[in-house]
Amino acid sequence: MSTAAARFKIRDNLSGIAYFEANINGQWLLMVYDYKTGILKSQKMDTSKILQGDFELKVVDQAGNESIHKQKI
Repeated sequence: MSTAAARFKIRDNLSGIAYFEANINGQWLLMVYDYKTGILKSQKMDTSKILQGDFELKVVDQAGNESIHKQKI
């Protein structure tokens, strides 16, 4: 069983974060956001699967600006 997780610090100084979405190998990935710390981390629904492959995170602020981070993990 793998305990690896994707973890990011996200923030927006002006309008605030509207939403975020993540996927791995094209499949939706549950992300949990702690507004106090600004930490966004993955939470696997199936702990028997390894978090590995093509990861993509999209963060959109209240003004509609978006940032996309892609990485192979």
